[in-house]
Amino acid sequence: MQLTIEDGWNYSSKQIGSDYAASISEEYITTVEDTVQKIVDEMNVLGKNNLGVKQLKGFVAEYYHADTFNISAALRGSEHRATVEGSTDHASVDVSTNFGKDYSLKYIRVAEASVDAQAKNVIQAYHEYLAKPRQGEAISFEEYLTKYGYDNNDKIRKLIEGYKNDNGGLTLEQFIRANSEEYDISSLLMSVYNGQERLIPSDQIKDAIAYLNREIAKESSKETSNRLALLKNYKETLEHLVDRIVDGKGVESKPLTKEEAEAIAALIKEGEIKPKDMGLDLSDIVTNEYIMQQALKAGYTAAVITLAMQLAPEIIKAVDLLIKNGEINIDQVKKVGFTAISASSEGFLRGAISSALTISCKAGKLGVQFKDINPHVIGALTVIVMDIAKNSILVASGKISPREMGSMLTKELLISSAALASGTVGQMIAPELPVIGYMLGSLIGSCVASMVVNVSERCLISFCVESGFTCFGLVEQNYELPEEILYSMGIDLAVIPRAEVNHASLKTAKVARTELQRTKYETVELVMVRRGVIGINRIGYV
Repeated sequence: MQLTIEDGWNYSSKQIGSDYAASISEEYITTVEDTVQKIVDEMNVLGKNNLGVKQLKGFVAEYYHADTFNISAALRGSEHRATVEGSTDHASVDVSTNFGKDYSLKYIRVAEASVDAQAKNVIQAYHEYLAKPRQGEAISFEEYLTKYGYDNNDKIRKLIEGYKNDNGGLTLEQFIRANSEEYDISSLLMSVYNGQERLIPSDQIKDAIAYLNREIAKESSKETSNRLALLKNYKETLEHLVDRIVDGKGVESKPLTKEEAEAIAALIKEGEIKPKDMGLDLSDIVTNEYIMQQALKAGYTAAVITLAMQLAPEIIKAVDLLIKNGEINIDQVKKVGFTAISASSEGFLRGAISSALTISCKAGKLGVQFKDINPHVIGALTVIVMDIAKNSILVASGKISPREMGSMLTKELLISSAALASGTVGQMIAPELPVIGYMLGSLIGSCVASMVVNVSERCLISFCVESGFTCFGLVEQNYELPEEILYSMGIDLAVIPRAEVNHASLKTAKVARTELQRTKYETVELVMVRRGVIGINRIGYV
């Protein structure tokens, strides 16, 4: 069985697809691992400030929800991400996203307090500002509205102008309450977090919804001028009340209770926190569901790569034939179609298997000793193991011999080793192409190795022909003379016909005796018998 450059190309088409699947799976698990490490690093940084556990839990919740959302996105292969803004400005966003949602987080002692903080209006926010310790005098309500841009509203601007013209010695807030019938102050009664999602502890969400429904029912029964504005605020808060970050496409953060937030805050104040302390150990979060999802994606990619590489030589042959003869060989077109089906199906299996193995190893599901395994090795082993399985079936069905299977495996191991080595060199030469560089090096190495193996095999066989060497059993030396040589020596061979069985009756075949007589030759004919290759790694007389 001699190898050509085409054999090296065919092997590369299998290995490159499997190798690429393993490489992108390594990138996948690295992305997940990086997002897990990010939450650990951010939590440990939080633990170095001077806040107590009660004050720290709110900051913990912000990073926990943003980072666990990002972990979920990485696991699902989504580009959606959440970011902690870290701002303490008035009505600022706590967590922003790249898919159009902003979140305000409140982790307070009970559900009612968390909801009230999420639903507080501008007037309530001003009173909250007045209650905080500060240096110097507090600004007036009018200055407060101007500072945070509420006076840009036409209705509020009209209100402030009315106050300046005739306030009767009242503060602006007193003036608003006294003239609420005359002026539209609905915008001042809306939550300062209007338009944001309101995230609260998961253990408070049920009670919070019940509390808001009671407040809505209570305000509905009143006849005050501000009833509709207050109702609108409560309803808007209820519509946006959540206990996790969700993108609507399956990606979401992990729910977090107030007690859990405090427990994490206590851990990071004590020292370094680890992923398992937050239930984020890599081997636990990378479930079989995610492994299968990524394996299918990698399998599709590997199938396309294998298909393209397998079809390329066939298409070139068809085009060459068309140019030379002006027509296409139908049999070759059929061969191309068969190649497309078999190559894509096998490529899919190799890609899916190598992907699943890579993710399982890197996630630690197969033991810590396999976490650092090279994905290129997994890709090569996947190809070899699948070919062994396929050839074993061929041996069992009698289509190839065990010696042929051993010969094919030996050559595949040699080419695979060369592909791995040259792929590494290719990556070193082109580090800016992390996957492509390796693939090109592997392709060149496979083609060169197939030629080297071919030449080496020819040299070995030639040596075995001359010397009778069996190469430790890899080459069979057959010393039986072919039938045509026996005939030329004057030896008549008896042909024994087979007995035919018809139903239940058996017929006995009669063997005619053949008398051997010496024949006198007037001339002498010399037949030169030489030894040569008569089968795969089999040498005999020809």
